[in-house]
Amino acid sequence: MPTPTNEGSTVECVRCHRTAAAARGVSWGGELGAEIRAKICNDCWTEWQAAEVMVINELRLNFMDPEAQSTLIGQMREFFELGDGQVVSRIKERAERPVGDVMQPIKVTLQHDDHLMKIIYEMVENNLSMIPVLQDGSVVGVIRSVDVLDEVSKLVL
Repeated sequence: MPTPTNEGSTVECVRCHRTAAAARGVSWGGELGAEIRAKICNDCWTEWQAAEVMVINELRLNFMDPEAQSTLIGQMREFFELGDGQVVSRIKERAERPVGDVMQPIKVTLQHDDHLMKIIYEMVENNLSMIPVLQDGSVVGVIRSVDVLDEVSKLVL
């Protein structure tokens, strides 16, 4: 049975949000193929065809394994933002979380005139890579582990 085509039709693409020529040459049949032809523009379909090769290679998909096709379909759905939109909705949920839900509490602070050895001690003792620096009770900056390593390297080298 031949695969239906969308020659000459346009869609409101769910991926790029443009009204454009519908995907052509879609090799998937059934509901998935129909969904792609109804919701994806030809430009996005062409992008997927290039990305599909990379996905297959990067994930080392072996199509002798029945899971490989479902993995590829899942990657394609994410690429096109089709289906449940689970990835997109999870991203939106996470993006709307208050800062207080994701921030790390301040365990330790340093004074702006503390010495390098105290900074190293606090970072190691408290397993920190960044510590707020105070002056007159206000945060004036942060010291990062990379800053400390840079100072130490200047002493050693």
